Amino acid sequence: MNKNTKFVEILLPCFENGHYLRELLSSIQQQTYPHFRLLMRDDTTSAMGAEKISAIFHEFSYHDSRFINLTEKSKHLGRLGVNENFNYLLSQSSSDTYLMFCDGDDVWPKDKVEKTLNSFLLHEGKEKRPLLTYTDLVVVDEKMNLIAKSFFSHMKINPLQNSLEDLLITNVVTGNTVMINQPLKNLVHPFPSQVIMYDWYMALMAKKHASLVFLPLKTTLYRQHQDNKVGAKKRTHKKISSIKSKIKEIKTMNLLINKEEKNFFSKKVLIKKIFSFRDKKQKAKKMALLGGMIFQ
Repeated sequence: MNKNTKFVEILLPCFENGHYLRELLSSIQQQTYPHFRLLMRDDTTSAMGAEKISAIFHEFSYHDSRFINLTEKSKHLGRLGVNENFNYLLSQSSSDTYLMFCDGDDVWPKDKVEKTLNSFLLHEGKEKRPLLTYTDLVVVDEKMNLIAKSFFSHMKINPLQNSLEDLLITNVVTGNTVMINQPLKNLVHPFPSQVIMYDWYMALMAKKHASLVFLPLKTTLYRQHQDNKVGAKKRTHKKISSIKSKIKEIKTMNLLINKEEKNFFSKKVLIKKIFSFRDKKQKAKKMALLGGMIFQ
């Protein structure tokens, strides 16, 4: 590998997802871009689940030195959760690589790393500005049958609606499509303990302090199954209780990226962006109730 070769590190936090892990690892091993290594840490609590994941990973790491299991090395840390698990994996990554993130139940097209990296480099420029890129996904069921050719169309989300205000309301950045460079890593790592989800935080920080770019690619087969923690579920009209929870999350993330600017955007803008109730009789009451909560 010559000195100009770009190296990629893929971060994989596992948790009770050994059922689909072999397919993911096989799809990564078959990437057309060979200059990568995969860092995995298992956060599984059950002995049986941990043994299964370790055995599956060993099938690949035994023959392929690019697959590195950091579970034993970090065993003393105990159960971390997804954000802290990514925090740990980032801390173990090299200082001169591009970074990608994956879930243990997805499948990667063979050209995912190659296409993502090539597009990333075009946007990064010679100055290597801090940059985060993200893409669309193909939604499939647990048996890999097609559900939707586009995650964003399926969810009725515009991936280009990524102003800072929009991102605080709806995160359009899905972590398993993300690539970042070292300047962006240095900006976001370590994640604060209050972070709701790592990809949401990285997207907000990239938009406010760096560069956030949508690549018109579909780089992940996004598997939907009964154990999904976060998935491509169709939107429904939220009850007041769930909207209150969303308001609290927005307030938390707003303060994390704007410590000196509590009221980052106006109440008018917030209300306009959050609420789309069809029930016109209840709309004014709900907006009045929840619109005041964000600035309490």
